[in-house]
Amino acid sequence: MYEQWFEYAKASPLGYPKEFGDLEQFKTFKEWWDHPDYGFELFCEPYIGDPVQLLDRFPKKKLDNHLYLSIDLSVTPSRSLQMLKNLIKKHEEEHNYTPASRARFQPSMPLQFIKPQKLATYLKTWHCLENEGLSRIETAIKMGFIPPEPPKDSRGQAWYLGAIHSAERKVTRHKRSVTDAFKQIKKGTFP
Repeated sequence: MYEQWFEYAKASPLGYPKEFGDLEQFKTFKEWWDHPDYGFELFCEPYIGDPVQLLDRFPKKKLDNHLYLSIDLSVTPSRSLQMLKNLIKKHEEEHNYTPASRARFQPSMPLQFIKPQKLATYLKTWHCLENEGLSRIETAIKMGFIPPEPPKDSRGQAWYLGAIHSAERKVTRHKRSVTDAFKQIKKGTFP
């Protein structure tokens, strides 16, 4: 998915966030992804410290989403752990805690709903139309949405006319999806 984000940003006529760097200087996604200032660094969660700490004294200011407790060390560790789990679970339910990403750039939807292969097909369709200057029908043929020649029989020719219309609509939908993704990229999300 991140490779598609890179490819779309590189192709976008609308631009992309300056934090991505100059994408033209990178020949491959891997080169960009491994760069210490770009790629992975833009999408990873920032370090937030250890979630459990031993404090010398009670803090002056209480932090949100933190529990401060005292543990009796004379109780068995298994009992203390069980009580701690129950306490955390209770506070999770009371505060409706939902983990949220703190990454600088995030997908516009959960990753399980993003299909990289479809995104690649949409971008390839867009390239055929915009960069190669092909018509919608020529693009549909090149992408394999319809065969290049209609069948010889009259029944097949009637089918082919319907297939052409359907393929043209498909090409238009792909182009619209890419254009919408370009708008999202400019805002810092994808797709």
